[in-house]
Order: sequence, then C-alpha cells, then structure tokens
Amino acid sequence: MVPVRGKVTLEGGAWPKAGVVSFVPLEPAPGFPSRPGTGHFDTDGSFTVTTRDPGDGLIPGKYRVAVTCWEEEPGDNRPGKSYLADAFTSPARSGLEFQVEPGASGPLVFEHDFPRRK
Repeated sequence: MVPVRGKVTLEGGAWPKAGVVSFVPLEPAPGFPSRPGTGHFDTDGSFTVTTRDPGDGLIPGKYRVAVTCWEEEPGDNRPGKSYLADAFTSPARSGLEFQVEPGASGPLVFEHDFPRRK
C-alpha cells in the first residue's frame, strides 16, 4: 500500500458539503490485486485515501478518479443533483487518472480543482 492524501476544490474554493473522492482501478500494477480506494472530505476538500484500513492508501496501479458531492442526494425514483459537472461524477465518464508506481514511498498527493455544474 502507498499512502495517498490530497485536496480537491470546487472552482478554487470550499465545498458546500462533504463528499467523496473515488479511485477506481483501471489497471493494477503487475503482481498486485485490483481494489478501489476512497477519500472522504469535508468542506475544505482535504482527504486521506483508504482501501482496506483507514488511511492505508492505494495499491500500485492506474486509477480513474471521480468525485461525488450531492446538492440533492439520489433517492427512490429520483436522480441526485451534484454540485459537480457530470464529467467528473462517474468513473466511466471521468478522464482524470492517477498512477501509483510499485515501490513508491508516500504520501503521494492528488490535487484537483473541479468545475461547478452549470
């Protein structure tokens, strides 16, 4: 495991609510398993990534990064409304990638400023 921490911002500033940064495996490093990691953030956007145990980081490999921060949470028979542009809310749509090399010493840092949903 390689420790990973970071900070995400919304148009250069704080978030209106807490949210989650998701690291979804695209390709594990040779000889490593494929497991996702998450980082929960408060309004300041700071997070530490957890895969199995709190703060343990990510397994080496390539990840796609997505963020969820709900203005209106999804519920029965209704979609949610995100503060973020749709391109960043789903790993399938997000073009953001993060690489963790085998043997890397941490903590590695992921920082990104996200656009607000228009």
